[in-house]
Amino acid sequence: MPIKYSTYDSSSGNNFSLVSITGVTGVFTSEVSGAVYKASGNVTVITGSGDVRPFGLFSFPATVGSSGQCLSNNGNGTTSWNPLPTYVLTYNEYSGNSNWTKPSGASVVYVEIVGGGAGGGAGGRFATTVVRFGGGGGAAGAWLWKYFQADDLSGSVSITVGAGGSGGVSQTVNSTSGSGGQEGGESKFGEYLTSATAGGGRGGTNSGASILGGSSSFRGTNSYNGAAGGDGFAGPTILSTMGGDSSFVAAGGGGNGGTASSTATRTGVAGAVSRLFTVSGVAASIGGDAVPGEGGGGGGATYSTAVTGARGGNGAYPGGGGGGGAGSDNGFNSGKGGDGGGGTVRVWAW
Repeated sequence: MPIKYSTYDSSSGNNFSLVSITGVTGVFTSEVSGAVYKASGNVTVITGSGDVRPFGLFSFPATVGSSGQCLSNNGNGTTSWNPLPTYVLTYNEYSGNSNWTKPSGASVVYVEIVGGGAGGGAGGRFATTVVRFGGGGGAAGAWLWKYFQADDLSGSVSITVGAGGSGGVSQTVNSTSGSGGQEGGESKFGEYLTSATAGGGRGGTNSGASILGGSSSFRGTNSYNGAAGGDGFAGPTILSTMGGDSSFVAAGGGGNGGTASSTATRTGVAGAVSRLFTVSGVAASIGGDAVPGEGGGGGGATYSTAVTGARGGNGAYPGGGGGGGAGSDNGFNSGKGGDGGGGTVRVWAW
């Protein structure tokens, strides 16, 4: 589109007139001869080569811009073609290890990381004359975030995504405690931001002591804990609450597995919800897997007599803890602990 402005021809004394500057591959023509002055009195000279001089030289690029570009000035008289400004330049979500490349023109970068959820513990396998505790629930991965000035970040940043911890394996030997779940892995944005590991649920025993759920992952500045996993029962008549549920956690912890004594049995415990993600998680049912994609904890398995122990539910992505497996009677394998959900790294650049 032509650039239009008012002029006064000093050599002829003509009144102000409207002049268009049109460009062909960067060459501009005034359509009038001689020196031309702006109405304000500030000099604008149109020369044969097409230079425009408001308050001095105002240089235009000699080439035609491309689609999606605009002219921008550096404040010192030099104008160049640059991309049109946008609100968010890039968004990336990583569910596996990778590398992030800083986009050209970025000024602010926002990073979220969620660690991997831990696995639930397997149930213990014991005689029917003693308590057969289910495994504790796995803890959820921590959620951390931070804003960065883009200039403070290197051009390429390595991405490490914490894997979900595996649930404890079924116990195949009589009169033996269940195996614990594995920790959830750390997620990292280079060396700039790192989550802590989430604790795996303990395996079920026959000691009568509490079977602890996985310890919550560390809460630091600008972060929220991953929920602790649900504890096992302190005794055959004491019922645990929902695994790792709190209004101040991101992903949910897993529920503990079901338990039996010579006189009573207790079912497993539902997994915890996730509360702080964009979409809140849904609590897993007892023994059930958490809803995919929402970070909830897996449900603890239910005990049944004289059968193979039920497995704990799996935690959901990102960072949900696995549920504890059920205890079992001698002669029957105990329940496997549920697996934790994998972590994530999310990066926005403006």
